Amino acid sequence: MKNPTRRALAGCAVLALGLASAQDAAVRGDDVKPAEDVAGKVGIDAFHTYSQRAWGDMCMGTDAPSCWRDTHFAALFPMGLVIGDTDGLDTDDAHALVFETPEALGEFLPLADDADVTSLQQSLTNPAPTERGLGGAMTGELIAAKLNVAFDQRGLMPTSMERTALSELVYIDGVTPSLVGRSVGDIIRLADDAIAGVHGPFANSAAVATKSLDTDDDGTGDTSLHDVHIALALLNGNFANGKTNAGHLAVPVERLADKLEKQRRARADTADAESDTDGTPEDDSDTDDGGGRR
Repeated sequence: MKNPTRRALAGCAVLALGLASAQDAAVRGDDVKPAEDVAGKVGIDAFHTYSQRAWGDMCMGTDAPSCWRDTHFAALFPMGLVIGDTDGLDTDDAHALVFETPEALGEFLPLADDADVTSLQQSLTNPAPTERGLGGAMTGELIAAKLNVAFDQRGLMPTSMERTALSELVYIDGVTPSLVGRSVGDIIRLADDAIAGVHGPFANSAAVATKSLDTDDDGTGDTSLHDVHIALALLNGNFANGKTNAGHLAVPVERLADKLEKQRRARADTADAESDTDGTPEDDSDTDDGGGRR
């Protein structure tokens, strides 16, 4: 497996700065929407997420995540859905689970919420949920997260509106401080590396709770496997069935900044237009009088 590359991510301070600047503008009376309207309050019906239980149910009709899973699995995951080592089953020390069919996935999900969270202790294809050392509840949440993101990315969720991809939303609430400002995609990549054992084995509750994952490359651990598990669970429940928004996710700060800049430019353009029509005569000293003189 390739060595994991940690991206330079917009951190907590950057996110807070972006949100605060918008809120300050609103306090000053500027015609700028507060940050929670631009970023935090994503429309309830704009996104859909589903639990591992919903993805693991038997298809009893057509309009359910389990049925979409059966219909689109092969197209979305032609090499199978991989958890952990994204290289799949190979000879390195990083572990992976590979689900080759929707039936195998349906048989595996859901994993009990109280199943001990660990890193993978072995690599398997189409594992049974009774196998030991398969990551516990975190594996189920990571599978659900990957399904939610993949179906959203391909436009297979019930909403059809144009918007930011689910994978690009960032965490603003409910997670440990080191994960605030990180995107959904970032958390899934971190979860894959951690559960694969890239950062070392997490075989017991003490190791899972230890903040040994260094997400900002400063040489000090700042995140635990338990923290990552919570982030995945919050994602899967944030837009439950497209009927709610728990408020843990928002559009990226960069997108917020773009919107604020557009609003400022619009105000400037309006002010310029008003000054051009306020009755002040234009200076025509540089206008050609028709005789070649200026």
